[in-house]
Amino acid sequence: MISNKSLKLIPLLFSACVVISGCSSIDVHSQDWGHPYAGAEKAVNTIEPGLAMSAMVLFIPAPFIILNVPCSILIDTILLPADLMATSKQDRSKVTYVPSH
Repeated sequence: MISNKSLKLIPLLFSACVVISGCSSIDVHSQDWGHPYAGAEKAVNTIEPGLAMSAMVLFIPAPFIILNVPCSILIDTILLPADLMATSKQDRSKVTYVPSH
């Protein structure tokens, strides 16, 4: 059974993962507001190139790249009312990452 002490570490570990992975939602909102779920879009669009780059270091950053998606969805949901009220100053494609094909 999981001890009570271990359960207290879960929020700390989650916070550390967010800080280490550089949550896309925080990155997008530091540039501009008014784009709902732009952080989640950026997180999804950067999975493939991120995993390709992590192959160079034995896929060590891969879990953080993957954890970025649910983290960004959670933070974008919390910030959704502010995004809906804000008027954006930039085009959405300049705020989010759009991969070239």
